[in-house]
Amino acid sequence: VDEAAFFNTSYVGLLNSDRQLNTFRTYWMNTPEKRGDFCTLCNCQGASNTIDCRGVDLLLPPQTLTTTPYATFVPRVLDLRNNPRLFLLGNQALATLAETLEELWLPASLKHLAAGSLESLPNLQAVYFEDDDNDNDASSPQNAIVTATDAFGDVCCSRGTTLDIGAEESLVFCDMQVDSPGVDSVFEPYIQYIDARVHTAIGPDSEFLSEASESPQKCAEYCDIVQDCHYFSYDDRLPNAQPTCFLLEDAGVASEEFNSAPGHFADESQTLPGWTSGRPAQTRVQVDNAQVLTSPKTLPVNPDNDYETELVLKLGSMPLRGAVWIEPRLANASRTDDVTVTFTPSFAVLYDDTSNVIVKVKVTGATTSSTLVFQTQVWSCDTAFTLSEPEPLFISVTVPPPVVESNDDNDTMDFVIRGILPIVVLLLIGGGIFYWQLQARKRNNDSVWLVKKEELHFAEPKPEILGRGTFGLVLLAEYRGTQVAVKRAIPPRARRKSRKGSTKSSTTGSTGPRFGDGFADDFDMTEFSGSGRGNMTTETGSGTHHSPGMMSRQPSAKGILASATSWGGINMSGSGNGSGNGSGNGSTGGSSSLASQGSPGSPRKTKRGGSNPEAVWKKLKADFVEEMRYISKLRHPCITTVMGAVIENTSEPMLIMEYMSLGSLYDLLHNETMEFEGGILLSMLRDLSQGIRFLHAADPQVIHGDLKSQNILVDNKLRAKVADFGLSQKRRVGGVGTPFWMAPELLRGDATNSAATDIYSIGVIFYEVFSRKDPYEGEDAKEVLRAVCDPTINKRPETPRSCPRDIATLMEDCMQADPEKRPTSAELDTRLKRIDEGKIKIENGLVRSFKKSTLSLNDMFPAHIAQALSEGRKVEAEHHDKVTIFFSDIINFTEMASEMEPKKVANLLDRLYFKLDALSSLHDVFKVETIGDAYMAVTNLVKDQSTDHVKRIAHFAMEAVKAANETLIDVEDESKGCVNIRVGFHTGPVVSDVVGSKNPRYCLFGDTVNTAARMESNSKKNRIHCSKASAELLKKQWPKVKIFSRGVIPIKGKGDMHTYWINKIEASDLGGGAGFLASTPVLEKMHTVNERAEQDEPERAPRGVVRYSIPSGEDTSESPSAVPFGSEEEPTEVVPPPDEPDSADDSEYAVL
Repeated sequence: VDEAAFFNTSYVGLLNSDRQLNTFRTYWMNTPEKRGDFCTLCNCQGASNTIDCRGVDLLLPPQTLTTTPYATFVPRVLDLRNNPRLFLLGNQALATLAETLEELWLPASLKHLAAGSLESLPNLQAVYFEDDDNDNDASSPQNAIVTATDAFGDVCCSRGTTLDIGAEESLVFCDMQVDSPGVDSVFEPYIQYIDARVHTAIGPDSEFLSEASESPQKCAEYCDIVQDCHYFSYDDRLPNAQPTCFLLEDAGVASEEFNSAPGHFADESQTLPGWTSGRPAQTRVQVDNAQVLTSPKTLPVNPDNDYETELVLKLGSMPLRGAVWIEPRLANASRTDDVTVTFTPSFAVLYDDTSNVIVKVKVTGATTSSTLVFQTQVWSCDTAFTLSEPEPLFISVTVPPPVVESNDDNDTMDFVIRGILPIVVLLLIGGGIFYWQLQARKRNNDSVWLVKKEELHFAEPKPEILGRGTFGLVLLAEYRGTQVAVKRAIPPRARRKSRKGSTKSSTTGSTGPRFGDGFADDFDMTEFSGSGRGNMTTETGSGTHHSPGMMSRQPSAKGILASATSWGGINMSGSGNGSGNGSGNGSTGGSSSLASQGSPGSPRKTKRGGSNPEAVWKKLKADFVEEMRYISKLRHPCITTVMGAVIENTSEPMLIMEYMSLGSLYDLLHNETMEFEGGILLSMLRDLSQGIRFLHAADPQVIHGDLKSQNILVDNKLRAKVADFGLSQKRRVGGVGTPFWMAPELLRGDATNSAATDIYSIGVIFYEVFSRKDPYEGEDAKEVLRAVCDPTINKRPETPRSCPRDIATLMEDCMQADPEKRPTSAELDTRLKRIDEGKIKIENGLVRSFKKSTLSLNDMFPAHIAQALSEGRKVEAEHHDKVTIFFSDIINFTEMASEMEPKKVANLLDRLYFKLDALSSLHDVFKVETIGDAYMAVTNLVKDQSTDHVKRIAHFAMEAVKAANETLIDVEDESKGCVNIRVGFHTGPVVSDVVGSKNPRYCLFGDTVNTAARMESNSKKNRIHCSKASAELLKKQWPKVKIFSRGVIPIKGKGDMHTYWINKIEASDLGGGAGFLASTPVLEKMHTVNERAEQDEPERAPRGVVRYSIPSGEDTSESPSAVPFGSEEEPTEVVPPPDEPDSADDSEYAVL
């Protein structure tokens, strides 16, 4: 299109009248088609319902929407940024998108925005202005302002139309009254000035200024130009023959406020005033104080205030139109080449008499004392403020005289002794007193959060473990009657070796943090710290396996991708990046640390070649105390509360946090029995955004640096709270983020943690919430992170199918490659608040196996819970110290369900669960629920079974396997065989509660549920798999049962775990011809084989496990030889117990 033919830039400008503004339109082209189509000129994105017009050099917005690449396209977002020649949007400019547009992005070049262009968009919820390249600040049009401190682009603008955008934002448009006469005058209707001195009376027949009789406004206008007229009265009473304008020299005596005497109206209906009096602009200066007020009149500057002071500007009365612009100017007589006076801001704009502007005045270059004169230059459409002569203001500059040195040494010494020395002594004494008072004040303030070690009480004989933090375990304790979470706040103190080689603590008399008599050595907080867990990298025949993306990265100058050891093999030393500020069960995955050379957390070597870890530790401790003084004051419903800290010389610093009974958001998302109603997820996401908004708005700003679902904790009311914030000690020693959640600029080393990097992590959390998976699950970590960093690839987690459109758009915005394009925490919070809860649903992919209509409350809930619900009483969450949770599912159920009719699948589940329900009643096991092919049960929950709860589950599990093996898959086709199931159980603490209102469910929360589910998913066909915690209790409760060590295997989300088999070992598991149990000589001759996935379910085969087997037909007395990967001989699953420093009793479990 030829621009010159349709567009003339000389037509465009900010015109100075309401009348002209109302006629503005943006389409000078004679037909809409010449304006172009949105989807032709711009990029229409169907997934996000966005019209992206960035950088297409628009002169005007397109006018039609007829050509779309999608069958149904509902434009909700229009982005016009980066169009430098688009500087005007007139009335109805976006009428084509009126019915659907919700979000509008405007370019920095926009100079005029007609109110009608937005008023025609009824669904508009947000308007954003592009940052201006000149000042890096959001630029708004000259005729619109966002806040009361903004200034319109024209001095004649008053505040006019206010257009609300969203819940908290609004735009105010310029209202000009330049063409109206008398707008600078004050009008008093129904008032008559009695006995006033009349200068001139003007009627319609007057030879001079007869137009003044046409209206009160023209009467006021003519009074303003007559020198001796100070007041006016306009008589338009109905009985009079003609209206009259009286120009008055004084006001005389004003009549009553409402002159309602007969004949004092201008119409027969007695609604219009017969008298209107008032004051013109020249009178308002003296009578109404319509002028600029300054304070103080004389500004003192001297060395005491660093030659800087402040001037306060305000208005004596409300301007009747437009704003009052004020510019302080130095008088010509006071201007010199040496002295410079700077006024900041150089221009001040005031719209009313209720606000003021503070101008900072700075004098530089003065060498002698003097008095400088300045004035305020005033511009305003309200001429009253421009009529008075600006009064002179003064700056009193005081420069001390130079010190004259004396040549008399004796006089100088005498002056020092007699004059200066006493002052120095007094200053030292005063400084000492001040320092003592300052320290006393600090101690007094610290007493609010300092906790004595004796005030913490832990469970006996061993404390309850909630999870693993960055520097060790997170333990449950009681503090002044309240349950709290306790964790180490800095790395463990370095230990030195004695001359005999034994290890001793560098602190005399302290062997580790102990919180009371019951804190046993087995639960030293160092047990699960980074240095204590060893290397998580496992070499197998098929390569090196790594825990996907769960790494804490140490910052380096070159970033992850550019580091010297980049991707040659990622060294994952277990630092256990766990429960944030110590509640719930934290990061159950035990994240690994991506080490880098020269990391800030490593002790620096001295010139002698040694190191000083003690000095580093003391510095970390001192920094922790300073940070506690700040973070202990942070209070918000959506951040975990820091209740205090233990800071003592005999123990290491410990952080005491609010206890979050439901653990982390990660735990809930990976709890396969947990289903979410639509509003619960959105509520938790809003909690997250509000918590981060609060931290980002703090002064100084708090950057989290490691946001992920494991650091979002949940209380028993399902309120999500941000944890693990504000501790720089964590960042110094390797806790600056988890790679899959880190922004690409952090991974490349191009930037440090910021508010924008936190927002990126929130985008990944959105993926976690709606996929209920780890990001990039199953993908190669090295390749994933390389693709995330590469700006040409920009790999991101895929949008989950169940993710609503509004959340998907927000997730994409949060993970933008350009940090500047990511929303702020405030914008994120606002956009989440606008989302309708009814649109938020999650597809769990789970089908219940019972008909709700046939079940009563007593079938689904424990008796006391069912009674409370039936009576309409509120059910409170309950904590259970030790329960045993059972999970089972059917082998190859997905394939069976796809090949069978739905009716037969339902019949299969009904027959199987009928048997399992009968067994649960027989063994007094409480059935929690069935979801699809999964069966969940628990003991020691609804009644006291503390002496045999593991035995009950084990016995129930054995009979459940037997019952399943006797259940036909298809009663009409016996050739399909019987059901095979996989079983697992685990023992630990849980929290129980009723969740939901429309569909209330009895749910269990905590790491115990997830661990039990992992035991099941890592089990084998017709096998019973349990954790070490369950095996230890089962050994005591049922000594006759046979327990077999499986060894250490990697468990998803848990790291390496030592697990056990409960039922017997099949002969086939030991290779051809092996007996039921292997003898000790045979076990000694077992040899290592490469890992081999199961043929029936390869996706469940654990990775990185060292296995042992005996080849079929070999003489076990000979030296073993390795079985090649893929050979016909099956490796055994019996794994001898590994050599672990803390597992001296494990040998008892090998064969019992």
